[in-house]
Amino acid sequence: MAVGTVAGINTQIVNANAPTARKQRVKVWWRAGHNGRGAHKLGVNQAEWEFQLIFFGTDAQCDAWAISIDALQATVVTIVDSIPDSYTKMLIVTITNKQKRPALHAGGLGLTGMRCEMTIAGVMT
Repeated sequence: MAVGTVAGINTQIVNANAPTARKQRVKVWWRAGHNGRGAHKLGVNQAEWEFQLIFFGTDAQCDAWAISIDALQATVVTIVDSIPDSYTKMLIVTITNKQKRPALHAGGLGLTGMRCEMTIAGVMT
């Protein structure tokens, strides 16, 4: 599988729900006792995204990788997925679904191999 990067940190990226473009946000409103509805255009943004990250390595390498990715929460980064498509100005809002489990023969590591996963999500700035 091809390798991508999150802020220069190597990782495999799968199940990408990448932003295509910023979208016009609209707030719909109504008032009691009045017919019809109104709408406010609030700006062009709302480009949400989510990537599932996977890393193969030793137990210690997985821990170091997870700490490095965790440190990126609330920062604006560049993400290059495994295709490779590049996404700039990506604000990481949440990091969830952290998992680590044995993975035999991961990168030739044999019994010491581990598979680490997490999901990062955010918005395009």
